Amino acid sequence: VRSELSDPAHCATSSIRPEVFEPLILEGLSQGAHTARVNVDVHVTVPLSRDLIATLNLEDKGGARVFLDCGDEDNLPPPPARDIILSRCQSTPHAVLAFGPERGWTDAEANLFRNEGFESA
Repeated sequence: VRSELSDPAHCATSSIRPEVFEPLILEGLSQGAHTARVNVDVHVTVPLSRDLIATLNLEDKGGARVFLDCGDEDNLPPPPARDIILSRCQSTPHAVLAFGPERGWTDAEANLFRNEGFESA
């Protein structure tokens, strides 16, 4: 998802195109004994917003909803995503992960995720 802090050059790179990342995901999945196909949506043309979350149909359906965040220097680091996913996916094997830019999410973007039911990891 494109963030306020996203590097425009990275948003234009070919490495985030499905023909590049899908074979790598399939290769990784082939190494696991009990894996299921994953869906990956890359959205770098429109900035993060409540409308984008609705358009992508990311409203809460149970399971885990995690946005990856490096946290800030004033607070403890967030828990590992793995811990959140394992605890939330006991009854509903469904997880949504939001990856942002290297520089992290802005406070407003992190608050938007939290207001939409995502947990920071």
